Amino acid sequence: MDLILIPLVILFGIIIYFTTITIHELGHLICGLATGYKFDRFEIKWFAWYKDEKNIKFQTQKRDKHFDGKCVMIPPQSYKNFRFFWYLFGGTLFNLVVAFIALLVFIAIDLSDVTGLILILLMVINIITVIYNIIPRGENDGGLLLMGSRSDSNRRLLHIMFFRTTIINDLAKGIRVRNLPAEMFTLASDMAIENKYIAYIVLINAARLDDMGDHTLALKQYERIRLANLPPSCEECKQYKIAASVSEMYQYATTSPCFETAKKIYSDQCVRDFLSRDIPANWQILSAYHFFVLREEAKGLELLSKAKSAAISETNLGIRDAMIEGLEILEGLMQVQRKMNMR
Repeated sequence: MDLILIPLVILFGIIIYFTTITIHELGHLICGLATGYKFDRFEIKWFAWYKDEKNIKFQTQKRDKHFDGKCVMIPPQSYKNFRFFWYLFGGTLFNLVVAFIALLVFIAIDLSDVTGLILILLMVINIITVIYNIIPRGENDGGLLLMGSRSDSNRRLLHIMFFRTTIINDLAKGIRVRNLPAEMFTLASDMAIENKYIAYIVLINAARLDDMGDHTLALKQYERIRLANLPPSCEECKQYKIAASVSEMYQYATTSPCFETAKKIYSDQCVRDFLSRDIPANWQILSAYHFFVLREEAKGLELLSKAKSAAISETNLGIRDAMIEGLEILEGLMQVQRKMNMR
């Protein structure tokens, strides 16, 4: 190979690589739109396009070493209309089409050295991208396709995974967790909680039941997560278990009194570390724990007042409304307890 071709190969390789990534993400975008998904975010390394309330906007972003491209689409809210195959396979499909076209052009036309080099690089990089994405490996396209094809429960897991962005956005706009459709969280009652996706669904469903006032069922769901045998290497799983534990601890201090169990949960160092974070939700939980479990009324009322002040200024409207309502209920329970103590 002539020495002049070496820098050309490197330059063309870099350009074609990012072109291939763009083609792959466009495949997800177009196939997603064709199957009823809504656009949310499209990223290619340092550049991103995202949808706000009305328009699609552009922004630059810091370089993330973990990915070169990403297309986030929101599936239909109804599980009955959820289709995942073409959305996930779209990126691979577009890479295959481009590689095939490059091969046809290479065979059919008399090319110069540089043009032939470009076509070869285009074929090779697109095929490598296909192999990288379609062979099941964790949460890549192939892994999610395999996961979704195994069972209806797994298909529901994919639905909630893809819909998670909308849930977060809806909460910010003032939608309560209890207003989310029940069908999104319908899993077999005996389904083992064995990964972060199942844990996430059960956790959100528990929060939904809690927000509806069905504390007994919510407590059962929190307990399922706390006792679940989740992968110890999964950081998200650890956070879900802690979130379930502190929610369960709150229930055992208030609506389903079992103070010894509440103390046992609080004895966990991970739980104490989590509750040491200076955030309003933790103040509410600790307020109930100190007031009812430890019988430290002054401390409990102090934390309640602190949580109430913070709840008013919460910018996430859904969380704010739920917090204010929950604190009002907690204050009512405290008043009842104080009257009983005065008798």
